[in-house]
Amino acid sequence: IPSIPGWFAAWNDQYGAKIKGRFYKNDGTAIDNNDRSLQFDSPLGQQQRPKLLMLTNGNIAVAIQANNGAVDTSSWSTHMKIVQMTGPATAPTGFTTIVAQKLINSGYTASHQYDPILLGLPSVTSGARFVALIWSYGPDGSGYTIRGQVYKEDGTLVGAEKTLNSNTNQDQIAPRCFVWDNGKNIFCVWQDKSGVLDGTAGQEGIVGGRFDEDLVAMGSDFLINTLHKTGSQVSPTIAGGL
Repeated sequence: IPSIPGWFAAWNDQYGAKIKGRFYKNDGTAIDNNDRSLQFDSPLGQQQRPKLLMLTNGNIAVAIQANNGAVDTSSWSTHMKIVQMTGPATAPTGFTTIVAQKLINSGYTASHQYDPILLGLPSVTSGARFVALIWSYGPDGSGYTIRGQVYKEDGTLVGAEKTLNSNTNQDQIAPRCFVWDNGKNIFCVWQDKSGVLDGTAGQEGIVGGRFDEDLVAMGSDFLINTLHKTGSQVSPTIAGGL
């Protein structure tokens, strides 16, 4: 957060099922001893796994998973909103919501949706955007699959919800990504149980894919763990700009 300068840490208060956070300076000292709320509106029930993304306009996108079937017909759903800091620029006192909460999994609302992640696309040709990725049970007809939505920084949806993994048998979960070339390329890795690329159906492998700013695949999925294919390979992560 350049105006402090500093940062904001958020977490899930499991006992109260709330999303809380605190402002810090860059030297690691808290601005004060007050927790700030990033709670989403009712009726979302438990709100878990918060993710934050600082947008180029200084606002913050927030994403969570929540367990209330009144919202999307399933027990677990994923949600996004955009907030703006309030109070003095160098010592913010909280947030106000400027883009009301939206259902990330708006293209598929049955069954379960989990673990949203947010990616900033700062300088794409059509203006700054961001991406929300989740894993969703059932839209491809076989277990979990990785789905994504693209948004403008004002919260406007760009296009339709998309499936990222081309191999759809069994489960594809836990995507991790980095953005390259100012948002024109997105590289992702995920856990894949299809066995299509490593020949071990029912055991997890690590698969990767490359996508453009609209989440359109640029080439085919490819296997990461090419040297060791037996047993399960899990919990991928990725770093870019090396």
